[in-house]
Amino acid sequence: MGLIHVCLLNGSQLSLVLIDRSCGYLRLVDTVMKKFSFDPAKVAVTIKYVLNSDLPPVAIKSDENVLSYMVLKDMSRDPAKYPIHIEVTTADIEKQPIALSVDVLSNEHGFSLTDMSSDICRAIMDPSSDNLEHEVTCDQGAVTCDNGN
Repeated sequence: MGLIHVCLLNGSQLSLVLIDRSCGYLRLVDTVMKKFSFDPAKVAVTIKYVLNSDLPPVAIKSDENVLSYMVLKDMSRDPAKYPIHIEVTTADIEKQPIALSVDVLSNEHGFSLTDMSSDICRAIMDPSSDNLEHEVTCDQGAVTCDNGN
């Protein structure tokens, strides 16, 4: 454990935060959302950092990406080195997949993660819609439901 100084850049806004070395993707996104007072119902954020000017930005999209970033930051203790660049887009709730973080535990009832996610998707679909088709994908403990719009 321990804390690492991370510089967050949102356009011309700059914020220096302390982030736990064991931080995961969802916690990092939550920190960004809170630090810049973003409403998660209205905006989505993309998180990237630049290793050097000769390379394209590296996107942070998973716990593994956050871990790689934290190892890099741990080697370079300079808070200004490898700042996280925040890109904000307006969230279109109607067309965006819905992602839920789920801890997968053994279950004596035998329900699979896909069964549970299908139930969740059915519960969030618009009941007035004739299109009840949805796609469920499971990736690294996250369930994504896309209603096909």
